[in-house]
Amino acid sequence: MRVGVIGGGPSGLVTLKYLIIAHKFHDIEPIEVRLFESRDSIAGTFKYRVYEDSELVSSKYLTTFSDFRCTPDDPDFLSTERYCSYLEAYATFFCLWPHIRLSSAVNNITRRRDGGHLIAYTAEGGCEEWHCDAVAICSGLQVEPYIPIIKGVENIPKGLHSSQFKGRKEFGTGKSVMVLGVGETAMDVSHLAVTSPTTSVTLCHRDGFFYAPKVVPVPIIFGFINKSPAGQRNPPVDTYVMSLFDTAYVHPILQKSMLIWEYYDLFVKRMTQLISGTMHGQDQWIGGISKECIHCKSGKAMPYISKPYRKPGFFGRIRAALINVPIPETGDRTIDLAPWPEFISPDGIVTFFKNGRPEANTMRNLVCKPDTVVFATGYLPTFPYLEESYETPYQADRRGI
Repeated sequence: MRVGVIGGGPSGLVTLKYLIIAHKFHDIEPIEVRLFESRDSIAGTFKYRVYEDSELVSSKYLTTFSDFRCTPDDPDFLSTERYCSYLEAYATFFCLWPHIRLSSAVNNITRRRDGGHLIAYTAEGGCEEWHCDAVAICSGLQVEPYIPIIKGVENIPKGLHSSQFKGRKEFGTGKSVMVLGVGETAMDVSHLAVTSPTTSVTLCHRDGFFYAPKVVPVPIIFGFINKSPAGQRNPPVDTYVMSLFDTAYVHPILQKSMLIWEYYDLFVKRMTQLISGTMHGQDQWIGGISKECIHCKSGKAMPYISKPYRKPGFFGRIRAALINVPIPETGDRTIDLAPWPEFISPDGIVTFFKNGRPEANTMRNLVCKPDTVVFATGYLPTFPYLEESYETPYQADRRGI
């Protein structure tokens, strides 16, 4: 049997590895496998669509493969550069390199009349073809940027997608920056912008978010207990997250109800209220989540967003004196949280949707005229090399095996 694997990211590598050794666990002949990667190196998005100071949002305990762990000296959260070297070491350890074809861009995959598939690809020597019995698609989810339509966005002097963004130097000096989106990438880019010599940073959302950190800071008690660096050490959330009935038998009544989710929702929101004074998220005083919205684990920008709105009342000040999460120093810098842009005028001034939130009222009194807009708006799943006879994820209702 011959199998073609498309994509040299983490999913492609682990698929390749298990196909190579499948005959050791099943009564089958060894499988001939080829992995096709269009770039000159493996790791995919983690190598070619990352930016300054980027690191993974899941810990090394959850991210790395169970049969090939990181070294004990690695930090809990790997930088993207370190993760790329980890994947290269993974390929070396399991002898994957002989099966990997780098700089081999797949142009077309078609079904053969006599069964199987024909992979047409471009390599250094020109166009080539490879016949196989099955194809594993491990690419296409994070390649084509998604750019939402916003009227007049072309009136902003500079626009780029987060996949094109590389670092602080792209903001320039004395410029105004607007970031669209409130996911992990948007938070990271906003933090890079506010810690650059920019004049203003505006972060736009559609309907709120909930900030839950990947490492929960240890609350400072009575203003001094746990304040030291040693007292602030805490394991990553993904190593001890609550799991009410999640890892055991779930009764049909629970399966059909919202009880488990409501438990999580109540527990998390009340805990953030206890240790930081707000139910929106940890030290998140603005941009609260709606019932169907996103959860964000990157919080570098959160202190700059919350600063103008962090105004606890009398009982809030008492609570903060007794127990509170550490509040990072931000100097005189802030990030303006704003609703989604409705349109941009010909002279580059942004008008935001009026959604009734506090940040919308704040932005009415401010003039937002960005020099740069960064679209941290994700990607469109695309598989341009598949012929029409193959169903896309939007069409398929079963696995095409």
